[in-house]
Order: sequence, then structure tokens, then C-alpha cells
Amino acid sequence: MSHQSAPGRSRGFTIAVVAVVIIVLGVGAGIVLTSVTNRNEGTDPPPSASAPLTTGTGGATTAPSPAPTTEPSPTSGGTQTATVPPPSTPAQTQGPDASVRLPPSGDLEWQAPGDWLAAGQDGNPALPSRCVQRSLTSQPGILDLARQNYTLAADERSTAVATVMIFETEEQAEQAAQQLRAWSTSCLNQLVASGNTNVRQHGNHQVSVEGGEAGFTEFSYLPPGAGQGDAVFASHGVIQVGISVAYLVMEVRTPEAHWRYTEQPDETGLESHPMIRTLPKIAGRIQA
Repeated sequence: MSHQSAPGRSRGFTIAVVAVVIIVLGVGAGIVLTSVTNRNEGTDPPPSASAPLTTGTGGATTAPSPAPTTEPSPTSGGTQTATVPPPSTPAQTQGPDASVRLPPSGDLEWQAPGDWLAAGQDGNPALPSRCVQRSLTSQPGILDLARQNYTLAADERSTAVATVMIFETEEQAEQAAQQLRAWSTSCLNQLVASGNTNVRQHGNHQVSVEGGEAGFTEFSYLPPGAGQGDAVFASHGVIQVGISVAYLVMEVRTPEAHWRYTEQPDETGLESHPMIRTLPKIAGRIQA
């Protein structure tokens, strides 16, 4: 009699074996999954280090500006400091300076070199003479003016005043020179009104200068209370070159003066008038 297994037992054993295999496979898969998960968690790249956005003064969200580049300071032991460039300033333009065109004392002539000495700049440059009837600053287009005083080394009562003016245009300079000539020519009345006596006018004289025009008017008079030996010879010279004008007044106390009024020697053998020798040098000074 052959032995046969019960169908129910064989089927149950098979199911049990399959269940064990499934459990074993499941446990293995869990281990593998856990290992992979742990390995992935350990190798993830770090989050991005990008800087957060900031809000500007206008309320808009903007990215921060990069910091300024710095260089080590040679005196701070390597400490880095930001260098801020200084603000730029517009170039300053300067106007003309009349004072640099004033004649030095050596330009003024009398009898010998060095007769005239500089004596400061006191006094109103706009009214350098009693013959000037209106402030020189009222002349149209005047940009600058300056004054220089002188004294005669042999007699400090003898004085001279040089005034230099600069104008915007050559036409305005010509007008100012014409006005000064007119005042000088008509100054006899002012001299008389000031109490002077024996007032005489010795004519108007032209002087040749390079690049412009020049001339002078001369008076002689006795100041109030003065004797015959204290006569004053007053010469008023006007020079115009370009936009520059110079006005020179010499008032010399001397009993008498003998000069020739021509630029070229003549039969008298006298030396030319001091103004004839002085004005050309001043003309060279005031050229722009």
C-alpha cells in the first residue's frame, strides 16, 4: 500500500515556504532602502550661499551692491581702508590784474636814473588827480584798476601817481583815454579853483609809443602860500594800448625846468621832457 501525502499538508508547506522567502526579501529590501536613504542624506550638496535681497531707500527690492575694492594702506600695517576720491571742483577763472602792469620806479624819468622812488599804493585809485572829474570806476567796461605812488628822491614834496586800467574791449579803452585827455586839457580851471596862482598851461604833446597812442599836457603854478622858488610843474600823461590805459601824473617842485618838447634832438641841446622818455616804457608795460 503506497504512502501518499495529504494534499492539504503539501499546499500548506508550500505557502509557508513562500511566506518565509517574501519576509526575507522584504527585510533585505528594507535594509538596502535604508542604506540608500542614509547615503543620499549624507551626500546632499549644501544649500546655496547667495546673499539675501535688500530693500533700498525707494522701497524696491534690490540686490546688494558689491563692496568697494580696497588696498592695504602703507602706513596702517596692512589694514585695508576704502579710498574715496575727492569731489571734483570746476576750474576757477581769474580776471585781469592791473597791478602787474604798474610801472616800477625805474621806468619814471627825471634827470638821472633812480631819481624816482616807489612810495606805496595809498590813495583812491579811482581819483588819482584833481583833474579827474568822475570816478574812473564809472568808465564803461572797466574790469580792473590799480595805483602806484612815487616820490622824487631829491624832494619828497615832488610826487607822481600811475594808474593802470583794463577794459573789456579796445573801443572802451579808447573812450576812457579820450575822457582822461579831455579832463587833463581842461584842468586849468580846477587848478585855479584850488587856490593856485600863476597857473599856466604849456600845451598838449604827442608821444610815439609802440602799438598805441600817448601824449601829455603840462601846467605850472604856485601852490597856495608858496614862493617863486616853489613852483610846481604838473604833467598829465595818458597812454592807451589795446584794452589797457595808463594815466601818469608828475607834480615836481622846482624853480624852473628846461626841456625840449620834441622826441628828436634839436638845436637847443636840451634833454627831452621826462614824459617823452617815460611814456614809451609804460606803454610796453601795459600791453596785454
